[in-house]
Amino acid sequence: MAGEQKELTLEPLGAWLGYAKDPIIEQILAKFLCAKNKEVEEFLHEPAIEFERSSSARTYLIATEDKEIAGYFTISIGFADISQSKNLSKKDKDTLKMSKCPDHRIPCFLIGQLGRSDSFSHEELPGSQILEKALAVLVEVKNQIGGKFVIVECEDPLIPMYQSAAFGFRLFNTPNKKRKYNQLYRAL
Repeated sequence: MAGEQKELTLEPLGAWLGYAKDPIIEQILAKFLCAKNKEVEEFLHEPAIEFERSSSARTYLIATEDKEIAGYFTISIGFADISQSKNLSKKDKDTLKMSKCPDHRIPCFLIGQLGRSDSFSHEELPGSQILEKALAVLVEVKNQIGGKFVIVECEDPLIPMYQSAAFGFRLFNTPNKKRKYNQLYRAL
């Protein structure tokens, strides 16, 4: 791809499933490789179609015209547990809480997966651009059905990108016995 900039479009996985049989889509998804994060790679190879079909989550593909997947993200409804957070002030907790929801079950949007293919460089598709696309989809959803905030779960090296002024996520939970990743939130 050196020297050649391919136009990328955002396409719901559900739309792809509507015009091709699952085995064909599985072959396309299997070409997505992400050496930096095998979990991101394996999600697209294995449960993405199942999650889509069961309406457990929605996956959006960033792809070329010839269906080469440059990146993707998966969004769903989640729950944030702020009850044990040492990183939130009382004011922050009150802002996040919804009426009659306990601190350990606050409904929110979740960006569950976000990744770029090894076939595309940071210059061709920055991770921040994938995140911008995910947030834009979630703002549309929020405007239609409501909602207050979104959370992401990530390893330590990604915290600065999410906390940057461009995105404004705030750390509220760190890994523990029950939780493998850091959790960050931001209002929509």
